[in-house]
Amino acid sequence: MADTKLSALTALGGAPATGDLIYIDDVSVTQSKSMTVDNLFTAPTITSPVLVTPALGTPASGTMTNVTGLPISTGVSGLAAGVATFLATPSSSNLRTALTDETGTGAAVFSNTPTLVTPVLGVATATSINGATITSGTLNGSVTGSNTGDQTITLTGDVTGTGTGSFAATIANNAVTLAKMVQGAAYTFWANNTASTANMAANIFEDHAIATYTGTITWDGTPPSTIVSNQYVWSRIGNTVTLTLGIVYSVAGTTNTLITWELPSDCPTPDDFAGLGQNANEKMYFGSGSIETSVTSTPAVARVWMSRNAGNTAFVVNVKAASNSSKVANATVVYRTT
Repeated sequence: MADTKLSALTALGGAPATGDLIYIDDVSVTQSKSMTVDNLFTAPTITSPVLVTPALGTPASGTMTNVTGLPISTGVSGLAAGVATFLATPSSSNLRTALTDETGTGAAVFSNTPTLVTPVLGVATATSINGATITSGTLNGSVTGSNTGDQTITLTGDVTGTGTGSFAATIANNAVTLAKMVQGAAYTFWANNTASTANMAANIFEDHAIATYTGTITWDGTPPSTIVSNQYVWSRIGNTVTLTLGIVYSVAGTTNTLITWELPSDCPTPDDFAGLGQNANEKMYFGSGSIETSVTSTPAVARVWMSRNAGNTAFVVNVKAASNSSKVANATVVYRTT
């Protein structure tokens, strides 16, 4: 009998009944096998079959306790992006890729003695920080608690001192230079101008260079002529002003006993006293000076004073001496200003 597939068999004459047998002959060994018809329509129990590349389809159920060799990347569905890669190679980098809310980069960190590289801690709470070194930036806020380690501080330079915690520091002798002192306002110096101990305050100090005199000079006789030198200089400390005037001619005058200079325009205004210096020709301050025939002459007795002028419009400096053929005159007067 030729081999025939079951699907090619002609229809049975009648419906098979439970218990009917179907025989299958193995022609190669002249052997017959049989199975009941009802076994064709119920799930048979197959013990330890070996299936070679079967297409199982979608099983209704199953237990895969002993299944091995299942590829994660292609054999498991429903995993989020990166999870399969991490399960295959569980590195810190792959874990970070699989996570969706991570921060920072680098290796995974666990709580026991981790090593963090340049972390941004934000507002952190710690019971101790050992070996901390602050190399730059600003430490804001306050630091509380007790320092139990070695906090030795050594100050060098102008301010010196060494110690831990609270220690005394001193400024070295002759260490503070002008460059490190506070700058003062123009024409001031710092001093205590009071009768008791007090902080230093700014006081006026002006020391001007010698300048050419351009004001009005009056002689009471025949004035000398051809000016060789006509200068003045003044300085001020606090409210005290010192003024010096000097003039030299090459041609002598005659019968001069008095020379009058108007107060230079840049000099501080003299402070008058009650009943002195408030009216024309009233004398206020006195000084020293001379009227001479040459710059090498022995000074003769002269009187020097500051007063209001005859018209009471300006302050003047006067020098009066015995009549002579004058070529030289000078005067120094000290007065007070406000």
